[in-house]
Amino acid sequence: MATLTDMNASLNQSDHIWFARSKVITPAADGYFSIIRVPRTAFVIGTWVLVTTAFGAGAGASITVGYSGNQVVDSAAYFLTTTGAAGYTAENVPYWFSADKGAITVTTNADSGTQGTFVVFVTFAQIS
Repeated sequence: MATLTDMNASLNQSDHIWFARSKVITPAADGYFSIIRVPRTAFVIGTWVLVTTAFGAGAGASITVGYSGNQVVDSAAYFLTTTGAAGYTAENVPYWFSADKGAITVTTNADSGTQGTFVVFVTFAQIS
């Protein structure tokens, strides 16, 4: 009879699930911010943005949630982008921090309008 070891099956599993949130973010200007630290071997399951005060007047206003660490930062690699309108935006784009720890990041662009306020939520599991 074959055993798990014989079949090269993985016993790596997680019973560590985190639901993290950033502080309420009120950026003074457009920028790039590192907001939530993520440990090595974490697997991001989902991200949410709650815009509590809408960004004002900028037609192209946006909030982009991405990541850094673990690899060379790829500007096209992100979890979600939202317009800065009030309310929730959710996305389930997975990412594995397989090689190193990292961070959840956010880039804001008020597009000549006024900055709003928002909170970012992230769910991730740490696989041992």
